[in-house]
Amino acid sequence: MDNLWCNNESMKKSGGSSYQFRLIDVLRPHHGRVLAVTCYMLVVLMMGMVGYVHLENWSWFDALYMSVVTVSSVGFAETHPLSDAGRAFTMFLLATGMIGLGAWWATVTALIVESDLHGSLRRWRMVKNMQNMTSHFIVCGAGRMGRAVVGELERQGRKYIVTDVDADRLDALEEKYPNGTFYCADATTEAALHAMHIGTAVGLAACLPTDADNLLLCLTARGLRSDVHVVARAECEESLVKLRRAGASEAISPILSGAVSMTALLVEHKQ
Repeated sequence: MDNLWCNNESMKKSGGSSYQFRLIDVLRPHHGRVLAVTCYMLVVLMMGMVGYVHLENWSWFDALYMSVVTVSSVGFAETHPLSDAGRAFTMFLLATGMIGLGAWWATVTALIVESDLHGSLRRWRMVKNMQNMTSHFIVCGAGRMGRAVVGELERQGRKYIVTDVDADRLDALEEKYPNGTFYCADATTEAALHAMHIGTAVGLAACLPTDADNLLLCLTARGLRSDVHVVARAECEESLVKLRRAGASEAISPILSGAVSMTALLVEHKQ
């Protein structure tokens, strides 16, 4: 998932705009090979045309037809009877054409395989899934807290979208939950939240690495939709109040919650 997808720097510049599947983006890494093979085949066809015109005195159209038939190894009958020189030239043209065809199919195969490895089609399907998603949860951040939230949503069979600027984190999470939807973007931007359809989401979990990021996310999400249920994670206890003021419906501190649970277990054991 190269993935998903996006180069982190380009996503930061674009603000997380939705991915558009473009053929030119798939061909760009292979344009040198594609151009070289295409030029080779055109040269072979031109050479065949000139050869048949001068050796057999054919018309240019008949020469082109015979060249295409020979180079493509179709095996149709000769357009006109060939002389010995014409047959020798045809064998030479067939050999050069087969070399070109081999290189062409090798290039096409590499294009298909490498494009699949780069996740081009998968990214397109992922964006299509997001466009049709409703009543889902948005998990912003694929760190420890985000992964735990995703695991619980997965266990309950809920629909969700996970977003993070780190594509490697999303790769690892997708390997564990292949049926999930993952989107590489900066969740604090309006473009990213629109792409994840915050307007039809049930709730949003703000699990970004820093309290500052979560504060900005809460403000952005609340500005786009006033009634969305936002649960935010706070690294510092002082940030709990700030997150609620920023628009979080609920704000929790994993450290504080963990301390309360540990204390309860200690007291329970003593009793």
